[in-house]
Amino acid sequence: GLALYFASEELRADKEIVLMAVKENGNALEYASAVLRGDKEVVRKALDQSSQALEYVSEDIKADKDVVLGAVKQYGWNVRFASKELKADKEVILVAVKQYGRVIEYASEELKADKEVVTEAVKTGYALEYAPKEHRADKGVVLEAVKTKGKMLRFASEELKADREVVIEAVAQCAGAIQHASPTLRSGKGKGGLKFYLKGLHQAYTL
Repeated sequence: GLALYFASEELRADKEIVLMAVKENGNALEYASAVLRGDKEVVRKALDQSSQALEYVSEDIKADKDVVLGAVKQYGWNVRFASKELKADKEVILVAVKQYGRVIEYASEELKADKEVVTEAVKTGYALEYAPKEHRADKGVVLEAVKTKGKMLRFASEELKADREVVIEAVAQCAGAIQHASPTLRSGKGKGGLKFYLKGLHQAYTL
C-alpha cells in the first residue's frame, strides 16, 4: 500500500511491486515511477481500488476518455483531474454534474453555457453560482435550482428574484431563501408580497 512511499526508486519502478501496492491502496500510485503512472494495467488496478487515484496518473492517461469516464462514473469530482480536452467533452461532464453539480466549474466555458449541462447540474444543488448570466435569468433553470436548494435564489437574476413563482419554490424548500428575494416580495407588502411567508408556508399555494 502506501508503504511504497518508503521504497527506493528502483522498487517504485518495479511493476510487480507497484501492482501489489495499488491493489491494496490505489492512492499508492502517487509514489510509483512516472513510467508506471502511465501504465494502463497499473492505473486500472489503482482506480479499481480508489477512483481518486486519477489525480496521480500521467497526463496521457488523464486524456484517455475510457479511463477518465470510468473514474468519473465512480466519483464525479474526479473530473477535475481530466485533461482540458475531456473537460470540454459533454458526455464526461454530464456524468460528473449529475452526481455533483458544483463540478460544472471545471467544465469548459462552452459547456458551462450549455443549457442541458447547466440544468442537470443545478438539479443536484450548488451549481447555479457557476452558471453564466443568461442561465441565471432562465426561469426553467432557476426553478430546477431552487427546488433542490432554495438558497440558490441568491444567484438568480434580479428579475427572477422578483418572480413570485420562483420565490415561492425557493422558500418552500428553504425558508431562509426569503432573504434573497426582491425587497417587495421580502417585505410581504403590495400585490405581489409574500404574505404566505408570514402566515405559514402551508398556505403558500392557496393565496
